Amino acid sequence: YPIYPNEMPQSAVQMQIDRSGRVAVFSGASEIGQGCDSVVAYIAAEELGVPLDWVR
Repeated sequence: YPIYPNEMPQSAVQMQIDRSGRVAVFSGASEIGQGCDSVVAYIAAEELGVPLDWVR
């Protein structure tokens, strides 16, 4: 991530939802043991109203 201000969003994700309703979430956050992947999955599941095990 840049250390200077710019117009680009610093926190963004991209989601793909398949026909069965399962969700793939892509994030620019680096998972190095702090739980980013889990937090993003929990948020996506809650906001989309799907079970957590449908999110990867």
